[in-house]
This record gives sequence, C-alpha cells and structure tokens, in this order.
Amino acid sequence: LAEYPLPTKSLTSGALCGVSDAIAQFREANRKQFNFKRWIRFAGKGCVGGVIWACWYDELDGFLDQDNKFNFFKLSGIVTDQWIKPYLGAFKTILSILIEQFLWCPIVFGFFEIPVSTLLNGGDLSSVKKEVDSKLGSLLISNAKIWTFANLLIYGVIPVDYRPIISNIVDVGWQSIVSSVSADCGKVDDDICIVNKINSLVLTSKGSDDEDKDLAFYAEKSRF
Repeated sequence: LAEYPLPTKSLTSGALCGVSDAIAQFREANRKQFNFKRWIRFAGKGCVGGVIWACWYDELDGFLDQDNKFNFFKLSGIVTDQWIKPYLGAFKTILSILIEQFLWCPIVFGFFEIPVSTLLNGGDLSSVKKEVDSKLGSLLISNAKIWTFANLLIYGVIPVDYRPIISNIVDVGWQSIVSSVSADCGKVDDDICIVNKINSLVLTSKGSDDEDKDLAFYAEKSRF
C-alpha cells in the first residue's frame, strides 16, 4: 500500500466487488449456475471505482486541511482557531459526509455508476440519460440511509489511505443483503435479475414476479 497505493486500492476494490457479486449470486434462489461474465464485469468495474474513490478521499482530505493553500476554511472564511477549534474533528467528519452525499455522489453516480452499469448490462448510449433520470434519486436516498453511519467511522476514525479498503469491506456486507448485483440499466440476455424498488431492498421483497420493478444499484464506495 505504501509503495503502490493506487494499484493496491484498485485491485483490493475489484476483489471485494467480486466477492460481493459472488455472494449476491449465491443468494439468488432461482439461479441455476454461477455467471462468470457478470462476475468479471462487476469486478472490473470495482477496480475502476476503487481508483475513483481513492482519488476522492485524497482530494477531500486535502480540501479540509487548513495547511493547504486551497482549502474549505479559507474559501468559506471560517477561522478554525476560534469557536470551532475544540470541535474541529467532528466538524470535518460531518462536513465530509455532507460534501460526499450532496456533491460527490450525484456526480459519480450520474456520470460513472449508472452509465457504466447501463453499458455493461448491454444498454446503448441513447438509454443512459433515461436510466440516470429514473434511478439517480432513489440511489442517492438509499446511499444516505446505508452509508451515513458507515461514513461516521470512515471519515472520523480511519486514516485516508485505508478508507477505500474499509469502505469496500463495509460494502461487502451491504451488497450481500441485496439479492442482485446488477441493475436493469440496459439488459443482459444471459442475466436479468429482478428485485424490488431500491428503498425497500434492505427490508423485504414484496409484489409478484411479473410486476415492473427497479433493479437496485449498490450504494457503495467502489461502489460496484
């Protein structure tokens, strides 16, 4: 990790995403055989996502460092040696979560997670905008429900170099709850997995198999 930080984080993220996909596939009661193509697709996507999130953690950490020339406190005019100094750690943690949820996640989900998933699942470029419009809101809500508490630990306790790894370990648990690893962004003829709408995924599945349902994205830090 010290000598090759980015490749290590990328491969670790890809490996953990592969584990998550395997768990999700084994949880599917109607699955007859393991889909290696799907497993490779999402493990590969995890490698790319690992790089994206590793860079995000580094940049955000620098943006909240008062010693940097370009930082949040200089831009906002907040003086850290006054009232905020005793609570600086907690303030940075909360601020990191808010910036991630309301600034970074809409960007990475809207321009990476959903579009790439659409293309990996056999969709075309013309369907990307439709998929983003229909799924981004629900994905952000689900992300907030699952990751807010995890981020308290990640941003508040974990050193920046280990955040992508810890994040993906937490993600394995989250993804294993969900019964499918893929979204219905485009269609894969050998692997179309159906689950309920994203806001009910963590609780229970309801409705008949022939109903139109949204397939879930994982709200993860790879985050696939």
